[in-house]
Amino acid sequence: ALMSGTWFYKWARRKDKVHRRYFWLHGNGTLFWAKAPHASLVVSSSLPVNEIVDLEAKSEVDADSGRTFYVMVIWTVSRAVQIGTELQEKFDMWFEALSNLSRSAREHNQAYYSRHATMKPVKHNAHVRAPGPS
Repeated sequence: ALMSGTWFYKWARRKDKVHRRYFWLHGNGTLFWAKAPHASLVVSSSLPVNEIVDLEAKSEVDADSGRTFYVMVIWTVSRAVQIGTELQEKFDMWFEALSNLSRSAREHNQAYYSRHATMKPVKHNAHVRAPGPS
């Protein structure tokens, strides 16, 4: 299901706009998103799963509509990508899969860093709060 993709809401970097984007996981371990399914990789945005340092799950209720959104914040060293859906089952499946894939990548990186003691992994410590979709 992750490789075939699905629609999520994605908060813009400025957090004041929400856009509908199609997300899929490529076989090379990269999470892609675009305005349309099966978009060219040239017009897509991406995030290598091995750059994920943390995932945060939360639910938000839109004050105007009363709709509940299940939101995932994907943290890397340099940015946070926030996506959400109204479908909890879809959210749970993607959250679990990305958690497992990123955990595996982190464990691999930790093993690498333990063999190369002069190098240390970078950890994130900043959190942002984004408004719910309007």
